[in-house]
Amino acid sequence: MDLTNFFLYGYIHHRDSNIQVESFDDANFVDCAALRDDVDVQRADSRYVDKLNALHDYLGKTYIKQLFDEYTLTQCAMWAGVDSGSSVWHNDHKQGGRFTSNLLVYLDDNNQELGNFIQVRGSGFEHTIYPKRGDFVWLNQKSCFEHRAQNDNGLRRVLSFEFYIPALL
Repeated sequence: MDLTNFFLYGYIHHRDSNIQVESFDDANFVDCAALRDDVDVQRADSRYVDKLNALHDYLGKTYIKQLFDEYTLTQCAMWAGVDSGSSVWHNDHKQGGRFTSNLLVYLDDNNQELGNFIQVRGSGFEHTIYPKRGDFVWLNQKSCFEHRAQNDNGLRRVLSFEFYIPALL
């Protein structure tokens, strides 16, 4: 895994065989395109809160710690689909998010035929990523990067893990 891509291109696309995505297959994923204000995606399926929190801690210790000595685990969540705000170019931290980096674990294959992907852009580049089941995309929410997601067809279930990293301010 080339960690320099996190700073050059604002993301890392990787697979970790220790992440057991199949353990989330039976979870109830809230369709974030139809979310109401009173639905907490992290608590949508209470059977998985402990698994989400344990995976959040693992990802921090395994990946975030490789680059940053200081970080805080913020929110973790699980959802299906793409909400309208995520389908346009944005930076979560610039838009008031309490995190400066997040790591998305994909439970379903994304591909060009389905029209499911995530894009990241910065000065002079735009990359389209088609994560496969079990892959993760680690996003740098530094203000020079933006991203957007698309879900045209089929399942797009995601586990999201947010981190506050002061060095990225």
